[in-house]
Amino acid sequence: MSPVNSPAIPDAVKSEIKNFTEKAATYRKGQVPDEEFRPFRLLHGVYGQRQADVQMMRIKIPGGQMSAAQARRLGDVARDYAPLGIGHVTTRQAVQIHFVKLENAPKVMEALAEVDVTTREACGNAIRNITTSPVAGISGDEIFDSYPYAMGAFRHLLRRPEFGNLPRKFKMAFNGSLHDYAQASINDVGLFAQTRIGADGKVERGFRIKVGGGLGASPQDAWLYSEFLPVDEVLPTLEAILIHFNEKGERKNRMAARIKYLIRKEGFETFKAEVAKIRETLPKTIPFKLDAAPAEPVGTPGAVAPSEGPGQYQEWLRLNTWPQKQKGFRYAVIKLVLGDLTWRQFHILADLVQKYGHDNLRTSNDQNLMLPWVREEKLAELYAELSAAGLAEIGPDLVGDVTSCPGADTCNLGLVSSRGLGAQLTETLAMGKDVSKDLKGTHIKISGCPNSCGQHHVGTFGFFGNVRKVAGADAPHFQMLIGGGISETGASFGRVIGRVPSRRVNAAVKLFVDKFRAEKQGDENLEAFLRRMSLEDAKKLIEPLCEITSGDPELFKDNGSDENFVFDGLGASECA
Repeated sequence: MSPVNSPAIPDAVKSEIKNFTEKAATYRKGQVPDEEFRPFRLLHGVYGQRQADVQMMRIKIPGGQMSAAQARRLGDVARDYAPLGIGHVTTRQAVQIHFVKLENAPKVMEALAEVDVTTREACGNAIRNITTSPVAGISGDEIFDSYPYAMGAFRHLLRRPEFGNLPRKFKMAFNGSLHDYAQASINDVGLFAQTRIGADGKVERGFRIKVGGGLGASPQDAWLYSEFLPVDEVLPTLEAILIHFNEKGERKNRMAARIKYLIRKEGFETFKAEVAKIRETLPKTIPFKLDAAPAEPVGTPGAVAPSEGPGQYQEWLRLNTWPQKQKGFRYAVIKLVLGDLTWRQFHILADLVQKYGHDNLRTSNDQNLMLPWVREEKLAELYAELSAAGLAEIGPDLVGDVTSCPGADTCNLGLVSSRGLGAQLTETLAMGKDVSKDLKGTHIKISGCPNSCGQHHVGTFGFFGNVRKVAGADAPHFQMLIGGGISETGASFGRVIGRVPSRRVNAAVKLFVDKFRAEKQGDENLEAFLRRMSLEDAKKLIEPLCEITSGDPELFKDNGSDENFVFDGLGASECA
């Protein structure tokens, strides 16, 4: 690769990419051992895959918001360096590209740096992508827009060497609304916008702070650390929490290294006291460096969305768009199948956000995209262009909108094909009678192993991969959970009800949907119905599906494959 010479790239980033280039070249010559190169590679957002000699690169989209130029550049790198030409939106609002050759990783970094995007610390034992509500700045129930604060924290903490080798990964989310759209309750630190009247009689901004949330094999709803922390005290408090975690967190047993385990070990009150001691050594306040707010467009007074349009426009308008708090505008949700879109679709969206969306495209934590600031009178035109690009799938936030991690397709820890199951459920449930109001807010979340990268603990239906031996042969299964979710009060984790063969998961979901429709009370939604249902009744409902014998050959095949399933073990864990 030629030296990094773009004038748009800061000198510190040029040096970083040059260093990675040289280290990677030395590694490829066999002069640097794997155990030394791996943490260095992960710190730069380059993750190993199940397949040899290729990498996954994770690209940070802080706060889940990008410009048209950044979206176009994501399309460029997917086209030029991802053999399948696909980008993948994650549950942390980042974007991943797969099957990248290691020698091409610096080229990706350079291309992204030119538009102020980075892979730095997107993997490894570092501060991961800082997320926020996908509807930040436009939601009617918003206390204040948390996105500028998420960006301020991102810039303040990025490339801090003292936080580049934490005991484990560290996740943060900022939420500005009454509802926890950012899923802040399942983050290591969750920040919830609050206001109060100060001593001078003026409105004072701050955040309610929760710490220690997370999923994985041992899910935890976060502890309340502070009911109200003024905004200028947030950054030093975050630093104090990180310093304590860095000093006292578990470093020998990775399975017990997240901050929730430190809190459990110390006790929450002791944890708070230890953080307070560190906090006293830091500056009393550190103001956020907030970007200047862009001028908001002005909507057309009295404008309404066209009632007629091509194809399924009316259904799309009803199920894929929501009014903003700014009069005359709606935001449109672009439903992605399993979070994937092609490089051409990135380019098309870059054009559309300039034409219709005030140069703003957003990723969401349910692996979709959002185009805000669409004028009401332009919605039919937008739909026509999205439809032509294959981006007008009906029904985000319905049962057919499935969230899934990569699973065994590319991940070293994947047991079974979570994406294969996701594709099957999407095809079965996305259309027809299941696109109906009674299933609104139903979420299916799938992980290929118990680690919950697909967030199975907080799905209305959650599934995580499992392998069962039957007559000496490997049979792919999923453990099934029901009734999980996130609300204003925090996270509720689904209950495990049984181990279902991969090929029968569709049937299991249908059993519960049918039972819900037959027995729901009033306007009860599916999530509430599943929580009300007894564990005994839930297990009994799927019990016939869980039985498997060697006489049923289809049950020894994974979803998306016609070959007999063979579990070939796990690769080296890089799930930091």
